[in-house]
Amino acid sequence: RMARLSQEEIENLLNEKGFKIIDISQYKNLKSDILIECEKGHKIQTNLETFRKSSFYCPSCLGNDTNNIQDTIPEKQEGVYRIIALDQASHKIGLSIYDDGKLVYYNLIEVIGDFEIRVCKIFKMLNETIIPFWKPDFLSFEDIQLQNDNVSTFKMLSMVLGVCELAATLHGIPHTETLNTVWQQKFNIKGGRRNQQKREVMHKVKEIYGIDVTDDVADAILLGNFTADKLKDKWFKSDF
Repeated sequence: RMARLSQEEIENLLNEKGFKIIDISQYKNLKSDILIECEKGHKIQTNLETFRKSSFYCPSCLGNDTNNIQDTIPEKQEGVYRIIALDQASHKIGLSIYDDGKLVYYNLIEVIGDFEIRVCKIFKMLNETIIPFWKPDFLSFEDIQLQNDNVSTFKMLSMVLGVCELAATLHGIPHTETLNTVWQQKFNIKGGRRNQQKREVMHKVKEIYGIDVTDDVADAILLGNFTADKLKDKWFKSDF
């Protein structure tokens, strides 16, 4: 069992892995929340018990994150209903967070390595960071379907969706899977060529939120919007 560390000892422990202290005012023991920062400036809320594990990593740097849109995950406030939506694939994952129906965070995570390694990284990200530290009340994943008889791609996407569902189930987090054709109906996204659909989705995000994002992130944002609307009774607080 590790004795309570001094600030200098914590700094040395963090520096060994390339991290630095941002806020350790709540530190009392290994399980206390601390706020740290990686070499790229990403802020992470964690604890020393988790940080000391050899598997600890910066979630924003996971898999060589090449398109980090926002650096800081907003702290979940007490009483807030948090939905995290993922447009998951084996290379790129669009992610959005909605607190009480409001978009508070969006990001694109790019995962590299052989397919089996990427699947492991995705599971690790959900199991060890997104769920325990970002504290979702509900997870929304994009469902999959066989297209153009592309069985190989379908099998890979099935495995990715499977590990996402596994992580949610292990933590007891309610979750759902929604086909893009279903959530696109809410926003009047027309069918047709895939590139045209992508443009329409990005345009709709620009129209609603005034932001420019990649197509993967746009999918995650609208999927999250759709899910928040479906679960409105979970987070909407009536004034009456």
